[in-house]
Amino acid sequence: MGPAVSEPFFWRFILDFPSTARSSACRSFLEYDQFRREALILKELRHPGIPIVYDVEEDENYSYLIEEYLEGESLYDLVKSQGYLPQRLVIHYGIQLTDIMNYLHLAGTTPLLYLDLQPRNLLVCHGSVKLIDFDHAAFSG
Repeated sequence: MGPAVSEPFFWRFILDFPSTARSSACRSFLEYDQFRREALILKELRHPGIPIVYDVEEDENYSYLIEEYLEGESLYDLVKSQGYLPQRLVIHYGIQLTDIMNYLHLAGTTPLLYLDLQPRNLLVCHGSVKLIDFDHAAFSG
C-alpha cells in the first residue's frame, strides 16, 4: 500500500495497446476498440461498490484508464490472513455484493455481466466491498 494521503488522487493504469499494434492488425484494432467501448461504459457507472473511472486518455503509444485510487485488501488476502470471517461480516459483504450485481444487471438498456467473480476481485476498503477487474465482463449492445 502507498503512503497515506489526506485527499484522493488518481491511479493511472497503462494499457498495452501501442499505436503501431492498433494500426497494424485487425485483431489488435478489435481489442483496442473493445477496450475503448468497455472503458466508456465503465466511465458512466456510478455505484459505491464500483471504482470510479474518471477518464480514458490516449497518446501516440498507449491508452490510459484513469480510475479512483482504492486502498484496501482483497477478500482472498483477508481470508488467507485471518483464516475465516465472522458470520456478520460475511453477511455484510454478501449484501453489498448482491447490490453491486443487481446494479450491473440493471445498468443501462442491456445488462453488464461480470464473469470473473472471485475473492481476488473483491477489494475490502474501509468495510466496503469494491468489485475490481472488469476484463472478463460481458458488455452487450
